[in-house]
Amino acid sequence: MVELAAKTALVFEPGTDSVYNSAGFSVLARVLELAGGKPYAQLLAEHVLSPAGMADTSDVGTRAILERRAESFGPQRSSHQGSDPQ
Repeated sequence: MVELAAKTALVFEPGTDSVYNSAGFSVLARVLELAGGKPYAQLLAEHVLSPAGMADTSDVGTRAILERRAESFGPQRSSHQGSDPQ
């Protein structure tokens, strides 16, 4: 991610505008890793999840299947064409 960011042109000069995007969180995670000397998932568990008692929550990068995990939600298409979604 860092290499990709380094190769990407700026959309605007830093400090002149702002935009929300998930890539910023990837950069933040890497900064935390460098500052904390540990992988992001470990830092998240130690400093956020464990203190909050969130035993059934994990970093998005984990491949573990959690027993009571939430499922993705999105709009459902109605089986009846032309009906208003409720």
